[in-house]
Amino acid sequence: TACLLFLADGTTTDNAAASLKQVAQATADHFVPQFTSAGTEDKVVFMYGDKSQQDLISSVREFLSLDAAKAPAVVLMDIPNGVKYICEDFSQEGVRKFVDDYNADKLTSVGLQE
Repeated sequence: TACLLFLADGTTTDNAAASLKQVAQATADHFVPQFTSAGTEDKVVFMYGDKSQQDLISSVREFLSLDAAKAPAVVLMDIPNGVKYICEDFSQEGVRKFVDDYNADKLTSVGLQE
């Protein structure tokens, strides 16, 4: 199981955090029914965190070697395979394409702690 993390800890405004949360929810709403109907409902788990979970997000960032200065972040973490994928486009369309590309094995991974 992979985990798509939406980390809004470094957003400069509450509106930016709310926007990323909306993208996270829309992405989950789009993919969960697809995964469920295909019998792969545990393929990707969707998680969102903001400044209110700063301690947890800091630990995740440290584990994944993600620079806090490069926040916010959207990262797909695949612990069983020891890799992560970094999403560069935080728009709803960009994140959907990112997940589609992950499903099609089109993304380039890096080690979890690289």
